Amino acid sequence: MGARPVHSHRCRARSVRRWHSARGVGDAVITLPYPPTVNHYWTHDHRVSQRGKSFRLETMVMCRQARVRKHHGRLALVVRVFPPDHRQRDLDNVLKALLDALAHSGVYDDDGQIDALVVLRMPPCKGGKVEVQVKERGECPLDSYDLRFITG
Repeated sequence: MGARPVHSHRCRARSVRRWHSARGVGDAVITLPYPPTVNHYWTHDHRVSQRGKSFRLETMVMCRQARVRKHHGRLALVVRVFPPDHRQRDLDNVLKALLDALAHSGVYDDDGQIDALVVLRMPPCKGGKVEVQVKERGECPLDSYDLRFITG
């Protein structure tokens, strides 16, 4: 589905350094493919499945292409989920793979940085996708944090 890197491990590490040092876009909307559900993210022996690894890799490539900068502070995320069809789905089933892939891609250090997480179900689109907006909270307390960016 996505591009497959053909670099050696050493070349890949160099491109990661360049990506982290590059001046990226803050508070951007990242559009990603529809993630695997929790049921398909793990194998029976509690390892990340091949489907999960593919999603992680694709997320990493797309975040690099979008020049998303790494966030180190407290975060608020808005996730817009566009399912691939009209079947009934639990929104929380897509979050584990998505949040892990974003951390693995270097968007933030750890998903423990997330203080506010808003998940919105959007109309289905062919193949499905998710849009993620990452916003740094700064030092303001959560109850005074402006969440108006959810709808805009």
